Amino acid sequence: MGEPVDLPLENLKNKVLESYGAWYTVSPPEEGACKWLFAAAEYHRQSEKYVLVKKAKLWGAENNDYAYFFAVAQADADMVRDCCDYAISDALTKIRPHSEHMSSDITAIVMANSFTLKAKRELEKRSFHKNFLLTLHGWCDLRAVALELDTGKTLANRKGKGAAQLLAQIQMNL
Repeated sequence: MGEPVDLPLENLKNKVLESYGAWYTVSPPEEGACKWLFAAAEYHRQSEKYVLVKKAKLWGAENNDYAYFFAVAQADADMVRDCCDYAISDALTKIRPHSEHMSSDITAIVMANSFTLKAKRELEKRSFHKNFLLTLHGWCDLRAVALELDTGKTLANRKGKGAAQLLAQIQMNL
């Protein structure tokens, strides 16, 4: 597959990156990245609770989201699988589990004019979960999300339902 993307898809890509750019640090793909990747983004949140002074910390919690944005004119099952695999492998190199790490989400967002039926099934059934030190150092989950331009529908795996709603809102505001 992998043919050149068209103008409506380019407009959607720009709008999605603009929306994510408000909270995330968006960067272009690195050398040797997946061929459908057009951007990656990171979000980090640190929460802490103190007693009177900062030296007396009660607890700390760190949440991260590593988002990967992919686009192609026609998506098939192999493309969806490769995109999710790339997102998982790249994000796992960035996650640093420690006592204050609570969770990290790996979000793979695939945008295409159309998806084959096998591609839709692959995305919806795709899952990944990893615990770090029996969850004492947190965990990570895969959120796989897709937007089909021809129908305007969003698809997601079980963990990606919230991200799919956000993507649907972004598309409605085009």
